[in-house]
Amino acid sequence: MKILPALISLFLVLAAHLPAQAPGTIDAEGNKYFPNGLGRYPLRRKGIWQVQRLHNPTGNLSRLPVITPSELQSLNNTLDALSAIFKATPESNILEGYWMRESRTFDYPNKAGQPPEFAPARLPFAFATGFYPFYLEDVLTNGKYVPQWGGETASIYFWFNRLPSSMGRRIVLTERLANEHDVEIYFRPRITGTYQGLPLIEGQDLLIARPGRDPWVAVSYARALKLAIPQFEKDRDTAEKRLADLKKKHADTLSPAYEAQMRAHLEKYSGEFRTSNPEKWKGRVAGMERELLYNREKAARDANPARDKDGLWYWNPIDALADASKRLAELTPADSTTPSCFLAAPQPAAAGRYAITGSIDRLGVNPACEALVTDNHAYFDPKLPRSEVQILFVRSIGRCGKVVDGKLIPAEKPLPDKPSQGCARHPFYWEQMDWTKVSALVLR
Repeated sequence: MKILPALISLFLVLAAHLPAQAPGTIDAEGNKYFPNGLGRYPLRRKGIWQVQRLHNPTGNLSRLPVITPSELQSLNNTLDALSAIFKATPESNILEGYWMRESRTFDYPNKAGQPPEFAPARLPFAFATGFYPFYLEDVLTNGKYVPQWGGETASIYFWFNRLPSSMGRRIVLTERLANEHDVEIYFRPRITGTYQGLPLIEGQDLLIARPGRDPWVAVSYARALKLAIPQFEKDRDTAEKRLADLKKKHADTLSPAYEAQMRAHLEKYSGEFRTSNPEKWKGRVAGMERELLYNREKAARDANPARDKDGLWYWNPIDALADASKRLAELTPADSTTPSCFLAAPQPAAAGRYAITGSIDRLGVNPACEALVTDNHAYFDPKLPRSEVQILFVRSIGRCGKVVDGKLIPAEKPLPDKPSQGCARHPFYWEQMDWTKVSALVLR
């Protein structure tokens, strides 16, 4: 009979740890309870704004002069000013059902990432803050609802003093410099619209650059063509290797051993008909001999590709290299400064082209020819303090919405009865922020 009191005690303990609200429902205070009853989302509670300390996660690999307290304070001042622009919005005063985390980092310039002529000690610090809106969440622990801080959400980063590089555009060539740094050469990123009066790059990122400075620099026709020649040679070598294999196959089909192998195969699988059904045997032999002739004729054609659709795999890369080599031999002094472009080869002209699927030309010759550029490290003024803001790009509003005619169409909107974070929250700030003040952080 002692079992009953024990069960009652156990029930009372468990009951004390269970929520009073039914799972999946919303109570009078706006708390939506987990379906399993072990937590809740405070949909109407005001969240906090948490700022993580500015830190350097990568270290000073290039052994540059260590950041000074005043430089560190200057970076923080800039990030504080940006944070203040966010906090001046009506949305920041609502902050309902979610909380915001700012993650602040800075990096020393990387010597391995710069062309040799640029002194990394005079380049500015790259620093950033990422904005992370997390929905509020309480988990039932020992009978109490305990707030959780973290999880996964879509962040948006404001990058200061970092060149935007290719912005996802096609990388065509790579140049290995003397310090073993690889320079990527790519299609120039395009301005596809504006948002809040700022240029929108590739429908994704906002860019704020100082007047008269370009974060990309044109790659000259001479430089691009010289870098492309080894790629043309790779395609030529691939074609020649394939041709050599086909010539060997042709020679094999002409050999007595090849014919003997086919006759041996016929004998193995049809030899019984030699005596049991001579007419059938005669037909099988004739069929084998026709196949032998066909194989030899096809091998001969494959080993001697004609200038037709079947031979494009060979002649396209051969002709592309010959054309590029001729252009290289005819380079003039003016070619050392003429901007270059890349024209993709359409099908079937692209057949047999793998390392480089187009041609290098002078910019402006063909409207379809894409301008080739690379990172402009000369964008940065080495006379300015290392903590000075010289460029800013916002990566990436395109993940949370689409800009049409300068207006943002959010990809996601918060619902009153569901927890929301990330892309459901970011657009409120972008629409309400004073972007002239954001621009002033760069243009001051």
